[in-house]
Amino acid sequence: MIDELSVIIPALNEEHYLPRLLQSIAEQNYQGNLEIIVVDGGSKDKTVNLANGFKKQLKQLTVITTNKGISRQRNVGADRAKYKYLMFLDSDTYLPQKFLFQITQKINPDKIFIANPLILPMDGNIIDSAFVFMAYVFLLGILLHIKPSSAGMCLITTKENHHKINGFNEKAVCGEDIDYGLRSIKAGAKYRFYFNPHMYASVRRRKQIGRFKLAIIWMHWYIDNVTHGAITNSSKYEYSFGNH
Repeated sequence: MIDELSVIIPALNEEHYLPRLLQSIAEQNYQGNLEIIVVDGGSKDKTVNLANGFKKQLKQLTVITTNKGISRQRNVGADRAKYKYLMFLDSDTYLPQKFLFQITQKINPDKIFIANPLILPMDGNIIDSAFVFMAYVFLLGILLHIKPSSAGMCLITTKENHHKINGFNEKAVCGEDIDYGLRSIKAGAKYRFYFNPHMYASVRRRKQIGRFKLAIIWMHWYIDNVTHGAITNSSKYEYSFGNH
Protein backbone atom coordinates (compact mmCIF):
# COMPACT_ATOMS: atom_id res chain seq x y z
CA MET A 1 0.00 0.00 0.00
CA ILE A 2 1.06 3.63 -0.40
CA ASP A 3 0.45 6.47 2.03
CA GLU A 4 1.06 9.51 -0.17
CA LEU A 5 -0.47 10.56 -3.44
CA SER A 6 -0.48 13.59 -5.74
CA VAL A 7 -3.62 13.82 -7.89
CA ILE A 8 -3.17 15.90 -11.05
CA ILE A 9 -6.24 17.15 -12.93
CA PRO A 10 -5.88 19.06 -16.21
CA ALA A 11 -8.89 21.27 -16.91
CA LEU A 12 -10.19 23.60 -19.59
CA ASN A 13 -13.72 25.01 -19.39
CA GLU A 14 -14.84 22.24 -17.05
CA GLU A 15 -17.27 24.10 -14.80
CA HIS A 16 -19.86 21.36 -15.32
CA TYR A 17 -17.74 18.31 -14.50
CA LEU A 18 -14.82 19.43 -12.31
CA PRO A 19 -16.86 20.29 -9.18
CA ARG A 20 -18.38 16.81 -9.18
CA LEU A 21 -14.92 15.24 -9.33
CA LEU A 22 -13.50 17.47 -6.59
CA GLN A 23 -16.50 16.75 -4.38
CA SER A 24 -15.95 13.02 -4.85
CA ILE A 25 -12.31 13.47 -3.82
CA ALA A 26 -13.32 15.50 -0.76
CA GLU A 27 -15.56 12.60 0.31
CA GLN A 28 -12.82 9.94 0.09
CA ASN A 29 -11.92 7.93 3.19
CA TYR A 30 -8.22 7.84 2.29
CA GLN A 31 -6.07 8.59 5.35
CA GLY A 32 -2.69 9.09 3.67
CA ASN A 33 -1.10 12.33 2.53
CA LEU A 34 -3.14 13.62 -0.40
CA GLU A 35 -2.59 16.68 -2.55
CA ILE A 36 -4.75 17.80 -5.44
CA ILE A 37 -3.31 19.88 -8.27
CA VAL A 38 -5.77 21.35 -10.75
CA VAL A 39 -3.93 22.64 -13.82
CA ASP A 40 -6.13 24.98 -15.81
CA GLY A 41 -5.37 25.69 -19.44
CA GLY A 42 -6.92 29.16 -19.57
CA SER A 43 -10.61 28.50 -19.01
CA LYS A 44 -13.12 31.14 -20.07
CA ASP A 45 -15.85 29.89 -17.72
CA LYS A 46 -16.01 29.45 -13.93
CA THR A 47 -13.62 26.49 -13.75
CA VAL A 48 -10.90 28.24 -11.76
CA ASN A 49 -13.26 29.96 -9.33
CA LEU A 50 -15.18 26.74 -8.68
CA ALA A 51 -11.95 24.83 -8.13
CA ASN A 52 -10.66 27.42 -5.66
CA GLY A 53 -13.94 27.09 -3.81
CA PHE A 54 -12.92 23.60 -2.68
CA LYS A 55 -9.85 24.75 -0.74
CA LYS A 56 -11.65 24.47 2.60
CA GLN A 57 -12.65 20.89 1.89
CA LEU A 58 -9.35 19.89 0.29
CA LYS A 59 -6.57 21.26 2.47
CA GLN A 60 -3.80 20.44 -0.01
CA LEU A 61 -5.51 21.80 -3.12
CA THR A 62 -3.48 23.87 -5.55
CA VAL A 63 -4.98 25.55 -8.61
CA ILE A 64 -2.53 26.78 -11.23
CA THR A 65 -2.84 28.09 -14.79
CA THR A 66 -0.61 27.36 -17.76
CA ASN A 67 -0.86 27.21 -21.55
CA LYS A 68 -3.50 24.77 -22.72
CA GLY A 69 -2.58 21.28 -23.88
CA ILE A 70 -3.41 18.17 -21.91
CA SER A 71 0.14 16.79 -22.01
CA ARG A 72 1.65 20.10 -20.96
CA GLN A 73 -0.91 20.55 -18.19
CA ARG A 74 -0.22 17.07 -16.82
CA ASN A 75 3.53 17.69 -16.94
CA VAL A 76 3.20 21.04 -15.17
CA GLY A 77 1.15 19.35 -12.46
CA ALA A 78 3.66 16.54 -12.07
CA ASP A 79 6.49 19.07 -11.74
CA ARG A 80 4.60 20.69 -8.85
CA ALA A 81 3.75 17.39 -7.16
CA LYS A 82 5.49 16.77 -3.85
CA TYR A 83 4.62 13.11 -3.35
CA LYS A 84 6.22 9.99 -4.80
CA TYR A 85 3.07 8.59 -6.40
CA LEU A 86 1.06 10.32 -9.11
CA MET A 87 -2.53 9.90 -10.23
CA PHE A 88 -3.63 11.69 -13.41
CA LEU A 89 -7.40 12.19 -13.60
CA ASP A 90 -9.51 13.72 -16.36
CA SER A 91 -11.89 16.42 -15.19
CA ASP A 92 -14.99 14.53 -16.31
CA THR A 93 -14.44 11.56 -14.00
CA TYR A 94 -15.89 10.61 -10.64
CA LEU A 95 -14.50 8.50 -7.76
CA PRO A 96 -16.62 6.29 -5.48
CA GLN A 97 -16.04 7.04 -1.80
CA LYS A 98 -13.60 4.20 -1.05
CA PHE A 99 -11.72 4.40 -4.35
CA LEU A 100 -8.46 6.00 -3.17
CA PHE A 101 -8.25 3.84 -0.05
CA GLN A 102 -8.86 0.63 -1.99
CA ILE A 103 -6.56 1.30 -4.90
CA THR A 104 -3.66 2.47 -2.76
CA GLN A 105 -3.98 -0.78 -0.79
CA LYS A 106 -3.24 -2.72 -3.98
CA ILE A 107 -0.11 -0.85 -5.03
CA ASN A 108 3.29 -2.32 -4.22
CA PRO A 109 5.37 0.69 -3.08
CA ASP A 110 8.62 -1.03 -4.04
CA LYS A 111 7.81 -1.29 -7.73
CA ILE A 112 7.96 1.16 -10.64
CA PHE A 113 4.63 0.77 -12.36
CA ILE A 114 1.91 2.26 -14.50
CA ALA A 115 -1.67 1.32 -13.69
CA ASN A 116 -5.29 1.77 -14.71
CA PRO A 117 -8.46 0.86 -12.81
CA LEU A 118 -11.69 -0.37 -14.32
CA ILE A 119 -13.42 2.73 -15.75
CA LEU A 120 -17.19 2.55 -16.17
CA PRO A 121 -19.53 4.97 -17.99
CA MET A 122 -20.99 7.74 -15.84
CA ASP A 123 -24.63 8.57 -16.57
CA GLY A 124 -24.58 6.11 -19.47
CA ASN A 125 -27.10 3.45 -20.47
CA ILE A 126 -26.99 -0.34 -20.84
CA ILE A 127 -25.59 -0.03 -24.36
CA ASP A 128 -22.71 2.09 -23.06
CA SER A 129 -22.00 -0.55 -20.41
CA ALA A 130 -22.05 -3.34 -23.01
CA PHE A 131 -19.72 -1.30 -25.22
CA VAL A 132 -17.28 -0.85 -22.33
CA PHE A 133 -17.46 -4.57 -21.55
CA MET A 134 -16.52 -5.47 -25.12
CA ALA A 135 -13.69 -2.95 -25.06
CA TYR A 136 -12.24 -4.53 -21.93
CA VAL A 137 -12.58 -8.03 -23.39
CA PHE A 138 -10.44 -6.84 -26.27
CA LEU A 139 -8.07 -4.92 -24.02
CA LEU A 140 -7.47 -7.74 -21.57
CA GLY A 141 -7.72 -10.61 -24.02
CA ILE A 142 -5.43 -9.22 -26.69
CA LEU A 143 -3.58 -6.04 -25.85
CA LEU A 144 -2.25 -7.19 -22.47
CA HIS A 145 -0.56 -10.07 -24.28
CA ILE A 146 1.00 -7.73 -26.83
CA LYS A 147 1.57 -4.19 -25.62
CA PRO A 148 -0.79 -2.82 -22.94
CA SER A 149 -2.75 0.32 -23.71
CA SER A 150 -3.00 2.89 -20.92
CA ALA A 151 -5.93 5.26 -20.40
CA GLY A 152 -5.34 8.83 -19.29
CA MET A 153 -8.78 9.16 -17.70
CA CYS A 154 -7.19 7.61 -14.60
CA LEU A 155 -3.53 6.78 -14.84
CA ILE A 156 -1.42 5.97 -11.78
CA THR A 157 2.36 5.84 -11.71
CA THR A 158 5.44 6.95 -9.82
CA LYS A 159 7.22 10.27 -10.08
CA GLU A 160 10.37 8.25 -10.81
CA ASN A 161 8.78 6.70 -13.88
CA HIS A 162 7.34 10.03 -15.02
CA HIS A 163 10.73 11.71 -14.89
CA LYS A 164 12.51 8.70 -16.40
CA ILE A 165 10.46 8.95 -19.60
CA ASN A 166 10.41 12.78 -19.58
CA GLY A 167 6.70 12.93 -18.91
CA PHE A 168 3.93 13.18 -21.48
CA ASN A 169 4.95 14.03 -25.03
CA GLU A 170 3.77 17.62 -25.51
CA LYS A 171 4.04 17.28 -29.28
CA ALA A 172 1.49 14.45 -29.34
CA VAL A 173 -1.88 15.69 -30.61
CA CYS A 174 -3.86 12.59 -29.61
CA GLY A 175 -3.26 9.23 -27.96
CA GLU A 176 -0.71 10.82 -25.63
CA ASP A 177 -1.77 8.47 -22.83
CA ILE A 178 -1.10 5.41 -25.00
CA ASP A 179 2.33 6.79 -25.90
CA TYR A 180 3.04 7.49 -22.22
CA GLY A 181 2.17 3.93 -21.25
CA LEU A 182 4.19 2.30 -24.03
CA ARG A 183 7.26 4.38 -23.20
CA SER A 184 6.83 3.61 -19.49
CA ILE A 185 6.77 -0.13 -20.13
CA LYS A 186 9.73 0.10 -22.49
CA ALA A 187 11.63 1.91 -19.71
CA GLY A 188 10.93 -0.92 -17.27
CA ALA A 189 7.64 -0.01 -15.57
CA LYS A 190 5.25 -2.89 -14.89
CA TYR A 191 1.71 -2.51 -16.18
CA ARG A 192 -1.12 -3.17 -13.73
CA PHE A 193 -4.86 -3.30 -14.32
CA TYR A 194 -7.32 -3.34 -11.41
CA PHE A 195 -10.87 -4.63 -11.80
CA ASN A 196 -11.59 -3.38 -8.29
CA PRO A 197 -12.02 -0.65 -7.29
CA HIS A 198 -13.73 0.92 -10.28
CA MET A 199 -14.40 4.55 -11.13
CA TYR A 200 -16.54 6.47 -13.61
CA ALA A 201 -15.96 8.68 -16.65
CA SER A 202 -18.46 10.72 -18.63
CA VAL A 203 -19.80 9.53 -21.97
CA ARG A 204 -19.57 12.95 -23.60
CA ARG A 205 -17.06 11.74 -26.20
CA ARG A 206 -19.49 9.03 -27.24
CA LYS A 207 -22.23 11.63 -27.50
CA GLN A 208 -20.04 13.85 -29.64
CA ILE A 209 -18.98 11.34 -32.30
CA GLY A 210 -20.73 8.02 -31.67
CA ARG A 211 -19.65 4.75 -30.05
CA PHE A 212 -18.33 2.89 -33.06
CA LYS A 213 -16.52 5.82 -34.62
CA LEU A 214 -14.90 6.49 -31.25
CA ALA A 215 -13.82 2.84 -30.94
CA ILE A 216 -12.30 2.90 -34.41
CA ILE A 217 -10.44 6.13 -33.68
CA TRP A 218 -9.02 4.77 -30.42
CA MET A 219 -7.92 1.57 -32.16
CA HIS A 220 -6.16 3.58 -34.87
CA TRP A 221 -4.42 5.59 -32.16
CA TYR A 222 -3.20 2.42 -30.51
CA ILE A 223 -1.93 0.91 -33.76
CA ASP A 224 -0.21 4.15 -34.75
CA ASN A 225 1.51 4.46 -31.38
CA VAL A 226 2.70 0.86 -31.47
CA THR A 227 3.92 0.96 -35.07
CA HIS A 228 5.08 4.55 -35.55
CA GLY A 229 5.32 6.17 -32.13
CA ALA A 230 3.57 9.30 -30.88
CA ILE A 231 0.95 10.90 -33.14
CA THR A 232 2.13 14.43 -33.90
CA ASN A 233 0.26 15.14 -37.15
CA SER A 234 -2.78 17.20 -36.15
CA SER A 235 -4.51 16.69 -39.52
CA LYS A 236 -4.39 12.89 -39.46
CA TYR A 237 -7.53 12.35 -37.38
CA GLU A 238 -10.86 14.12 -37.43
CA TYR A 239 -11.65 14.10 -33.74
CA SER A 240 -13.53 16.36 -31.34
CA PHE A 241 -11.29 16.86 -28.35
CA GLY A 242 -14.01 18.13 -26.04
CA ASN A 243 -12.73 20.78 -23.66
CA HIS A 244 -9.12 19.69 -23.67
